[in-house]
Amino acid sequence: MTTIKEPKILTDITRLDEIFRLRCLAWENSPFPNSINFTKYPNGFSDTLDDRSIHFYSTNLKGEIIGAARLTTLNNLEDLPYPKIFTSFDIWPTERPFLFYSRLVIHPEYRKQGLMQKFDYIRVKYQLDNLIAFSIATANKDRLGSLCSYGWKVLNEIPSDIEENYSFKGTNHLLLHLKDIKL
Repeated sequence: MTTIKEPKILTDITRLDEIFRLRCLAWENSPFPNSINFTKYPNGFSDTLDDRSIHFYSTNLKGEIIGAARLTTLNNLEDLPYPKIFTSFDIWPTERPFLFYSRLVIHPEYRKQGLMQKFDYIRVKYQLDNLIAFSIATANKDRLGSLCSYGWKVLNEIPSDIEENYSFKGTNHLLLHLKDIKL
């Protein structure tokens, strides 16, 4: 019997605080614990896109959120939390709207059980089902293989000094995913 429930769309927004705290817990237990943690964000990590995004989540059998990921529908690169990272590169398709994949986190006790791939799959499926022309994301080098297996293309490296307040120092690649990629 599995101890992890399949990812689904969050409909109870009162649970967003659990996701914000999970982000801190996950990042504190990552190779980049100084980026996002409870010392910097005692109530959990959130940003301006959380209120307008689709959140996917997974729980354990007790109903505790143990994984989460986000998709945001956008029309302008300038609406992203760190716009300079994206607007500095003149490489984007012109179709709108597009999706921004972000905030994939897995509780440390539930890592290496295939949950990350399930969140990747459900978000790519959402994009294809909704005929959204393209999506963008940032990723560290450890995520590139998994994302590229779903058809993501690495477009560029992100210079470490491009955005002063960019919290994700281990994230250094810009990616693009097009709707004509198949699952």
